[in-house]
Amino acid sequence: MLQISHCLRSLDDIESCIRLFAASYVPGKQSILISIYTHWNKPETIREMTRLFCAAFPEAEIAGMTTAGGIDNGRMRLHQTVVTIQFFEKSDVHTAIYDFSQEPMEDLGEKARSFCQRQKDLSALLLLMTQRCYDFEPFLTALDKLGKDIPICGGYAHTYRNEDGIYVFTKDAILSRGILLVTFSGDVKVMTTSVMGWQPLGRTMTITAIDGPLVIRSLDHKPAAYFYQKYLHSTDFGKRELLFPLVRSRHQVQLSILPLESRSDGALQTNVFSHVGDQVQMAYGDPDQVILSSREALGHIERFAPEGMLLISCVTRRYFLKEDVNQILSAYSDFCVAPGGYVNGELIRIAGKTQATNMTLISVCFREGEVPLVAATRKPHAPVVLGEALSTIQRLATFVTETTKELAETQKQLSFAASHDSFTGLLNRGSIEEMLCRCHKDTRARRLNFSALMIDLDTFKHINDTFGHNKGDEVIREVAAIMKRMIRPTDFAGRWGGDEFVILLPGTTPPSALIVASRLQKAFRRIQLPDRSFLTASIGCTTASPEETEAGFYKRMDDALYLAKEGGRNRIILLNAEHQVKEVTQD
Repeated sequence: MLQISHCLRSLDDIESCIRLFAASYVPGKQSILISIYTHWNKPETIREMTRLFCAAFPEAEIAGMTTAGGIDNGRMRLHQTVVTIQFFEKSDVHTAIYDFSQEPMEDLGEKARSFCQRQKDLSALLLLMTQRCYDFEPFLTALDKLGKDIPICGGYAHTYRNEDGIYVFTKDAILSRGILLVTFSGDVKVMTTSVMGWQPLGRTMTITAIDGPLVIRSLDHKPAAYFYQKYLHSTDFGKRELLFPLVRSRHQVQLSILPLESRSDGALQTNVFSHVGDQVQMAYGDPDQVILSSREALGHIERFAPEGMLLISCVTRRYFLKEDVNQILSAYSDFCVAPGGYVNGELIRIAGKTQATNMTLISVCFREGEVPLVAATRKPHAPVVLGEALSTIQRLATFVTETTKELAETQKQLSFAASHDSFTGLLNRGSIEEMLCRCHKDTRARRLNFSALMIDLDTFKHINDTFGHNKGDEVIREVAAIMKRMIRPTDFAGRWGGDEFVILLPGTTPPSALIVASRLQKAFRRIQLPDRSFLTASIGCTTASPEETEAGFYKRMDDALYLAKEGGRNRIILLNAEHQVKEVTQD
């Protein structure tokens, strides 16, 4: 394949652009895509531009959108239109455009999926959309029914002042409420990369209420805008606040939710759909992270060895990086022509699901055929040297990141100390009681199995009195280590007090609980005392009943242990909800 790009400042430049493209044009022998990222947002201007390109290349497909700036030859191109032509020798390109003001998203999604399925050996999809706070999720969900290994990416059209006149267009239609779909099929290989560079900051919050998929009503049961007012002292979402999005993690990739407006009730209007239960954090632009994430993406691109590339960048990256953005972009143009445009949100498919996000730079890399056996050596790219303003931000970002890590580690240590027994590292009495309460509620509400073991070390006072408290402490620690080693990650072990312990076994039936008790008892008996005797323990086993209260279950735990101790110690007693007693026979 071959890719060429050219910048237009006026319609008069189209003639020279066509001459440049025509030098590589072989009529009837190539599949051709002309991609247009335009600063013109008047339909009559767009129509005239597409007419001229269609007359010169009648079999070409055209995919275009209005943008808030173009990208070409490693630089942002403000108030210019970037036109790219791709000639495919052994592949096919097709476009389809849908007016979402006329049909439901679900229906359009099924039409688009059917269109894609008709393409033989589908390789990738590119989506260009207009956006006025619409829920595109049903459309994207339909496309996600295609093969999980098919890359899907794209962006939302934009303008310089976010004014009216936002369009997507083909050679046949110009739509202000449209979705433009481009399919690549045949021999073409397509790889996408997505980089962000915004660092999470502060505590994790949960979306607790929404008003439709694009409005977050509350975070942690507080009006969503409250946190912007609290931390930034502003909910006027101009350029400055745009640089502090909410981020969430999906499949180890960060996705950004951009607040567009604060409503009078404190809800946040966004341009990315969210769900109740999503966990988010506020984030800030970190120049170090921008550079690092781009460097990682460039490594993937170098191994792919592209013959062509399109870039889709969130306009907020332009606001944040300013002129320094050219240093980032120029590294992409080291591989091949890498044109693109600045958009109002991006789309990227992750683990089979197409996600909307912001603040990202997406590269769409193309190659026909296999990677060459001897790849061309790329010249070392000059290191990024940030301007004075970003350099200051970089130092502040490093400071904030490191202090945040320290605070998080301190909080983690304090949380552990508050919930765990300092001597054994097991949960303390308060924490194990809290977990017991949660497990018991699940049993009552969802009728789940839940068993518990209450353990008392036999003659522990004798161990302390005879062999000293140091030996007693050693025994307690050995018992705790055995519990940690032998329970599942989903179980909970805690020190009830002194030489008493409790183990909670969610999802466990009585027979399984007795097996756990028996294994623990055998492990305890391997702890040898100075007089060559071995440690024994009495264990009471109970399984919760949905009909009994938490207090009733706790009393039955205590009664089961009492029966085990009073019956001669070194025993395992199961006391069921009907207060029937079963003893486990020792080997």
